[in-house]
Amino acid sequence: MTGCTLLSSTFNTCPLLKSITLPSIMDNVTSMSATFSGCFSLTTVTFPTSMAACTTFANVLQNC
Repeated sequence: MTGCTLLSSTFNTCPLLKSITLPSIMDNVTSMSATFSGCFSLTTVTFPTSMAACTTFANVLQNC
């Protein structure tokens, strides 16, 4: 995910999302706040092995 720094609210309230595999390295992403909030059908999230810069995960899976 070269150049992408924010995933905040990216999939927010996406009721049809059932699973997602994020890229294996996301070192530039700094925030994932509410990324999957409201994704009621979400059952599986595969996070990357490296997220060196990410410091904000507030409500990332709220209401899932």
